Amino acid sequence: MLQDFKFKGQPLTQKAMETFINLMLSKDKEVSLRNSAPEIKNTFPAGLLLKRMEAYKLPYEISDFFLCMCLMTWADRAGWFVLLLYICHRQWQKKGIKWFGIEQFAELFPWGGPTKEECETFWDSQKGPKGESLIDDPAIWISKEDFAHYSPKEGL
Repeated sequence: MLQDFKFKGQPLTQKAMETFINLMLSKDKEVSLRNSAPEIKNTFPAGLLLKRMEAYKLPYEISDFFLCMCLMTWADRAGWFVLLLYICHRQWQKKGIKWFGIEQFAELFPWGGPTKEECETFWDSQKGPKGESLIDDPAIWISKEDFAHYSPKEGL
């Protein structure tokens, strides 16, 4: 089982803070990535998240605003998008959160997103003995109900 991703974070840049405030005060409605406009849904980050969410039948939603803030503050490569989804997944397993919007961004990243070094440290720590990425193990993405009964030695 992978450990939780713990980080101290980094302050938002001036531009990220302005974007965050604009999104919080926006009259536009936050929408799920699944229902977002094609110019958002068809981006590489959104596509990667949506494909993994569909493949593992994940029962929660990530909003366009949430993804926008993660992209602006720390998630800038494919592995970090998977890490972002893992952070959401662990929150769902622990707290039952089913909507990751702008308010959840503020709760999950109160001091800003993780630093590049924090992401790299976690990424290196989750590698298996043969260098494989354990975050790609389907057992990581099992349902909340199955998670309570999961034993790595016995499987599902």
